[in-house]
Amino acid sequence: MSQSSFDFGTTGGYRNPFFQSVFIQGRYVLGLSDMIKDSDITNRVIQLSLEYSFK
Repeated sequence: MSQSSFDFGTTGGYRNPFFQSVFIQGRYVLGLSDMIKDSDITNRVIQLSLEYSFK
């Protein structure tokens, strides 16, 4: 079983202002490379963040 040290993927997300200086962001990352050769194991990540902007 040989594990890959490189992953190729695609990302999609959305950022929305919640208040004047506060933003909510969501992102989905889909790995397109097999992490282990000859298997169907890939990376999938869901990210949620809250952002504050100092102005």
